[in-house]
Amino acid sequence: MTGVSYEKEDADTRLIIRAGIGLALVTLVASALVLFFFRWLAEREPRGDAPPPPMARMEPGRLPPAPRLQTLPAQDLGAVRAEEDRTLATYGWVSESTGTVHIPIEEAMRLLAQRGEAPLPRVSPPASPAPPPASIATAPPASAQRPRP
Repeated sequence: MTGVSYEKEDADTRLIIRAGIGLALVTLVASALVLFFFRWLAEREPRGDAPPPPMARMEPGRLPPAPRLQTLPAQDLGAVRAEEDRTLATYGWVSESTGTVHIPIEEAMRLLAQRGEAPLPRVSPPASPAPPPASIATAPPASAQRPRP
């Protein structure tokens, strides 16, 4: 086995120890500088803050202007779902003037299964491609513009 070799002398221990001590000293100096910098910034922070805007001031009993956000969204959602469930489970008027009513969904499904329903008519695609959308830069005609209140 020729060509096999090994290191004939040991690594320089003094150099490794010096490098370790140097690295530890650099780490300590950098940590001290960072700590000093953070304390300096913490001292400056309160002095540089602007006063809070009027809407952010804490005053007891003060409410923001309307419209206000929901105060109990879970309760509001429960009320909406209860109303929807009531509508789906009862008979009632949708529009008395047109004679439109709603019926319970179970009854509607039973009637649909009993009577059957014709399939939807097939819609053929248009003969010519659709025209390109109008340019965004064009304004609507003056008659289409609503006056501002």
